[in-house]
Amino acid sequence: MFKLHSKASSATSSTTSFGSTGQSNGYSNNNGNAYSNSNGHSGPKAGIFLVGATYLDTIMHVNTFPTEDTKHRADRVEKRRGGNAANAAEVLGQDSRTKVWYMSSLPSPAASKILLRALEENNVKTEACVFHSSQHAPPQAYIIAAGNTGTRTIISHSTLPDLTLDEFVKKFDASCMRFSSDIVQMGCPFRWIHFEGRGADVSRMIEYVESVYIRQGWRHKLTISVEFEKGDRPGIQRLLQQADVCFFSKLYAETLGFDRPEDFLSSVGDFCKPT
Repeated sequence: MFKLHSKASSATSSTTSFGSTGQSNGYSNNNGNAYSNSNGHSGPKAGIFLVGATYLDTIMHVNTFPTEDTKHRADRVEKRRGGNAANAAEVLGQDSRTKVWYMSSLPSPAASKILLRALEENNVKTEACVFHSSQHAPPQAYIIAAGNTGTRTIISHSTLPDLTLDEFVKKFDASCMRFSSDIVQMGCPFRWIHFEGRGADVSRMIEYVESVYIRQGWRHKLTISVEFEKGDRPGIQRLLQQADVCFFSKLYAETLGFDRPEDFLSSVGDFCKPT
């Protein structure tokens, strides 16, 4: 996956920082001294909020990709929770210096247990998720992983609706309120907010977040990142102008007609948010 900071930002700071960009605020720097203040004591935790889709993955490992209309035996099969934002949240939750929240559109609470168990076991808060009681099965992704080429061919299916702006606002505001007693130490509820680029409603969610942070005087402390995985989603191009940090998939670049990362990044940089 390619990653591109906003236009004119430093290419050397390739690891997303939880702290304010360009400021020595005691939360992070590029020398590995994250969350250490000037007197050497550990600082407050950094709030991270991630929004994305959650799937139950069935991965079939084969030596070679099967030809059409044939039978093929898998070497092994594994089931696990999938979703890029969910996987990132699980990893980030293992860092004791963070407070991680995850928001997703999910089926009924009973059907969601298999999706949320590992997140909650790794200290990720899932209260911001939106449950749909009429949905009794999680979204499914079937993945054929070919050993000889390293390719992963994915067929997914979901009947869940995407998150709406109203759902996001309600849950986001409630999540921020949970940090009210820590605001003085933390500076703001969340220093990093990440979205999967899934359409026009995500643009409106970012607009809402920015309105809250600008009103409170927190915007300079926040990094907003967006993942661009599929280039054919309606309204996704607008997100380039809203994200402080962009993550691009190979599929996204290929959808736009590029086969070399260098050419793609050179072209897309002109459309990204200036700094």
